[in-house]
Amino acid sequence: MKIIIITDHETYLLITPKYLNLSNSYSTFKSIDALSILASLNLITNNLFPIFALMKSRFISFCLFVYVGLIIAMSSCGQTAQSSDTHKNEIACDDTLWNHVYHKYRLQVIEKCKTVRGVIVKEKNEKDGDIHILLRLDSGQDNLLNDMNIKQQKGCLVIEPICEHDVTQRDAIAACEGYVNKVYIPHVGEHVEVTGSYVNDTQHGWNEIHPITKITIIK
Repeated sequence: MKIIIITDHETYLLITPKYLNLSNSYSTFKSIDALSILASLNLITNNLFPIFALMKSRFISFCLFVYVGLIIAMSSCGQTAQSSDTHKNEIACDDTLWNHVYHKYRLQVIEKCKTVRGVIVKEKNEKDGDIHILLRLDSGQDNLLNDMNIKQQKGCLVIEPICEHDVTQRDAIAACEGYVNKVYIPHVGEHVEVTGSYVNDTQHGWNEIHPITKITIIK
């Protein structure tokens, strides 16, 4: 038998056990006599109170369990995101390198610090002390190239370590004064990871990593 009990604040649906006989109570409910109705309600309450209390206690415990679980889950997700962000920013670009970039106004910054991977296909020393290097990007990075990279740089991304050798271009001498290059200079055919500023060379039109903070060999 199902019995619905309605109070001022809550509604409970109770299922009575087989051993509970409420036939007398049911017949009493049909009576118009107010005292009979109250007596019937008292009978139901006295018989069902232990069951009611147990069900309510278990319901509250279940709600608390779910609530605590949600808090722990949300906390764990936050820690995971933080760890991921920390790993992403392990290699920071050296902003002081910009003090040694020749005519830095010609480089339009697309992304202040970026890491790319690829294979070295060509190197050329420039008069301003930089090395002009062509990097054949690994798959999945083609979006870093523009039309000028495709047409004039053999479909490669340009990377430029700065002030690596003697400067012969007069107006570029001042930029390299007092600076000693510490970035590894790769060889043709090496598979490398390059971190630096991702820019567009507005004088030539192609995209570059320039200046470079770090180059490491991928084994």
